[in-house]
Amino acid sequence: MKKIDVCFIILHYMDQNLTERTVASILGLNDIHNSKIVIVDNASSNGSGMELKKLYEKNNNIEVVISDINGGFATGNNLGYQLCKSKYDMDFVIVVNNDVVFEQKDFIRVLYQCYNIESFFIAGPDIFVPHRSCHQSPILTQLRTVKDMEKAIQDGENWIYKYSKKFSATMYRKWLVEKFRDCKFMVKLIQIYRKIRPQRNIEWKKMKEGAVLFGACIIFSNQYCKINDILFEPLTFMYGEEDYLALRCKKNNWRMIYFPQLQVLHTNQGSTIANRVSYREFCRKKRNSINECNKTYKIYIEMYKKMMGSNMDVQ
Repeated sequence: MKKIDVCFIILHYMDQNLTERTVASILGLNDIHNSKIVIVDNASSNGSGMELKKLYEKNNNIEVVISDINGGFATGNNLGYQLCKSKYDMDFVIVVNNDVVFEQKDFIRVLYQCYNIESFFIAGPDIFVPHRSCHQSPILTQLRTVKDMEKAIQDGENWIYKYSKKFSATMYRKWLVEKFRDCKFMVKLIQIYRKIRPQRNIEWKKMKEGAVLFGACIIFSNQYCKINDILFEPLTFMYGEEDYLALRCKKNNWRMIYFPQLQVLHTNQGSTIANRVSYREFCRKKRNSINECNKTYKIYIEMYKKMMGSNMDVQ
């Protein structure tokens, strides 16, 4: 089995340009010569997976896997991981969205430094969204409890009610912001707004153990890979994987650490729906997303009770 430094797993769906940009940013890193890139096409209906396979077929450090089904975030990344694990002995596996860019050229060197100082099972970098001037990771500084999830479910039900109205000025404003968020005027407006309002996530400035990491870029060390055949619990389609991962780490005493000295850029271009649907369709899709989230939260509650027993509010 070949020894490599890092295996990057990129989950691809439809947008070939985004994936190519992510790959190019990885290939531009220092110390990348002993690393691999695995692209998992999540059953893209536009044939972009096969196009990527043709594009990189002569590059021995890049492999494209075509999935027959769109199994979502967890299933797709697990497929890429199982391929990596069958071929390589890896120091690290980095799961990264296809709209993430690596501009920190010494990312790999700094990653090894972080691991040598604070040995971990799972780690996460500072994930910065340039056009919104916000830091997405960590999501939370500690594990969510049953009470937290019950509140999230109730909040979700309230949002579903709002999105179900024939017309709501608040929801219409959200649609407009989402629809035009990438235009220069809206980007500038959002940046000004971020500067004048109190910053919500100030935790990105310092290292934190036990934080819930944002899923756009998550790092798994060899410690994790040695004892796990999957990266994520395949219980969800697109939501809640970070919470499940944090719960497993808490249960098994695996060190999960956020490192601000590592940074990636998240363009967040792969998730918007408002720029291509009507207001009513936008509201329908939002309701569906919230319903999926609430299903995930209910599963989390059951897992939490099973793993933590009577310690319902353990942190």
